[in-house]
Order: sequence, then structure tokens, then C-alpha cells
Amino acid sequence: MIDTVVRLACAAALATSAQALAAEPAAAPEKPSLALHGFVSATVFVQDATTGPWNGQGSLFTVAEPGTDETFLGGDLRQTRLQLAATGPAILSGRATPRALVEADFFGGNTGGAFGDESVGPRLRLAYAELVLGRTTFQVGQNHGLIFAMAPVSLAHVAFPASYAAGGIGWRFPGVMVFHRIPLAGTHALELAVSATRGSWSDADAGLPLGVSYGEASSIPQVEARAMLSGKPADRVAYSAFLVGHYDRKDLSGVGATAPEDGVDGWAAELGGKVTAGPLQLAANGWTGRAVGQLFGAIVQFGDIQGWGAWAQAGWSFTDTLSAHLFAGVDDPDDADVREAGATRLRNVSIGALTKYCEGPYTLGLEYYRYETRTVTGTRTADQGSLTAMYAF
Repeated sequence: MIDTVVRLACAAALATSAQALAAEPAAAPEKPSLALHGFVSATVFVQDATTGPWNGQGSLFTVAEPGTDETFLGGDLRQTRLQLAATGPAILSGRATPRALVEADFFGGNTGGAFGDESVGPRLRLAYAELVLGRTTFQVGQNHGLIFAMAPVSLAHVAFPASYAAGGIGWRFPGVMVFHRIPLAGTHALELAVSATRGSWSDADAGLPLGVSYGEASSIPQVEARAMLSGKPADRVAYSAFLVGHYDRKDLSGVGATAPEDGVDGWAAELGGKVTAGPLQLAANGWTGRAVGQLFGAIVQFGDIQGWGAWAQAGWSFTDTLSAHLFAGVDDPDDADVREAGATRLRNVSIGALTKYCEGPYTLGLEYYRYETRTVTGTRTADQGSLTAMYAF
């Protein structure tokens, strides 16, 4: 888990997780170690409409189409990421290895004023301590939810993957996670994981009772369970497949008050996988669920909304350094539920293409995305072209 982000920059597309799952855990060092990792990511982009939640590296769906003079040019560095990882000497009579990780990017907002857009603030992404005991890992802190099991290959959209609002769900919350790896025949392995994390919902509204979020007010954590099978049965073939379940509850009257039928149950089920066979990479993911806006479900809308989504990506490596990838995804919440919740987005379709050059720590990518978002007032489209340079360390 510790070096996953760094491998994203220039790893063989879609092939690393299967090998990592099958590998034996590393031995604990004799002395404490501390390592700084991360990447610098710079994107220059052109758009013909505004997108949400943000333009540039945060584009997921169309917000508004200008009637005239629609094209604008921008630059974005906010997904630049810093990661500090620590590993200590073995404890519990040498049976366990303690580790910790802190990770931040720069989507924390700008400082305002005339130069605020060039002075963005940091955002805490991950922060957890873990204990590796044989084939079992115990984590306490904030990590990606188990339902965020896979993301499509992209350079311009790493912090907010292209699959968000287009067939993929998941976020990160403080809590407890347990992973257990079961080696199978050959290079195959099965990983079982469970988590219990802090409840969450749309808590940006002012006036929350006593400042306690609706998810916390339910007194029930978000719980997830995942099974992931992986392996490398042939020299140039690797695969992984996963099944994830999620449940949570929100108390919409908050603490200190009661109201009839004020609880909303959220649930989701997800199935996905990926395979690499020589130069070919294929990945696909699908989910269905209800009331999971906090996981970017229902096109990032909060309400008792049923919905589903799916995405797929195909890639081809022409050489060791040059590859191309095609992406398509859809998020389709129930129209009646959207209207009843007072939301506006009814369906979002995203298609994209990436040409990537990667050598050593340096990666350069040319990307195009088109977002077609149907709302209660009509369909809006946005086109984005981008050039991204990334250096991993």
C-alpha cells in the first residue's frame, strides 16, 4: 500500500496490483526508515464549457455551456502529491512490522485575493498507522475506502479519476481496516478485507446540529467488505478481480433532535477486474446502489437516490515507453429519485483517450475527454484537451 501512488506514475498499466497481492510481505528493517515519495504533475488544458467539481484536473461532468466565446485555456498543478512513509523495526518479539504513511496534495483551496489561484493550499489525503503481522495488516487512520478498488489510467485525472461520476465510486474516511492475504496455488492469491469508517454525508451546509455530521449522528459506521483475487498465471499475463459491498446510515435530523423517518440507508455493490496480456490491457468496473453521494455516486448528488454506473478502459503498449488508452463510462441515477431529492443531474457519460510516453520517472501524456451530462433542464456537453507532464520520486 505504501508505494502504490508512486507506481501509478510509470508502472505497467493495470498490471501492478495483481503482482503486489501475490508477493510475500517485505521483512522489517533492523532500523527505522523514513522515505519521501510523490510526484509533480502539471497540466495545461483547453475547455469549451465549465465542469464540476472543478475545471482542469478536477473535471468530471458538465456544469454550464457558455452561449458564446466558450473556449478557455488553463493550467493546473493541484494533484501534485507528497507522501511520507515510515517503517519501524519489528515489535511483538519480531512477529509484527509497524508502518505509517501521510499523503497530501493541493486541492485544499486557494488563498483568495489577486494571486489566490496560484497559491493553492494543501489537502490531507491519507494518514494511517498500520501493523503487519504475517499475512494480516491492521490499519487505523484514513485510507482509500475498499470500494475504491481500481481507477483508470490517466495523467490529467489522478486525484479525481475519470471514473468518478462515470462508473466508479469511493472516497476516503478515518476508520479501521483489516487486510488478510491468502496465497493460492502458483502465483495466485486471495485478499480479504473489511473496514469500519466514520459516517459521512453532505455536511457542507451551515447549521448542522451541534456541528455533528449526519453520518456521525446515526451512530453507525460505514462498513465495507472486499474480496480480491489476483495472479500471474503466465509470463506476460496478470489479472485481478474483486467484489465489494458497502453499507451506511445517515440521521438527517442530526443529534439533539428526532423526526419521523429521518434515517437514510446507503448501500452499494461493486464488481470489477483487469487483465494484462502482453501489450494489451483491459479493465472494467460496475456498481449499483442507493444514497451513496458521499462516495461520488449519483453523479456526486446527495439524496435517497438509486443508481448504477459502469466504466471500461482498453490500453495497448506499442513499446516499453509508448502506450495508448481508450475510456468510456456512465453514471445513471434514477430520474424520479433525482427530482424528489431536489437534485438536477440525471445521467453523465464520459469518454476519453490518452497517449502516454513514460521513461524512468518522467511521464508525458496527451489526453482528451468529452462529458455529456443530462439534467432536468436539458443536456450539456464539455470537451477538454490536455497535456500533462509528471515526474515521480
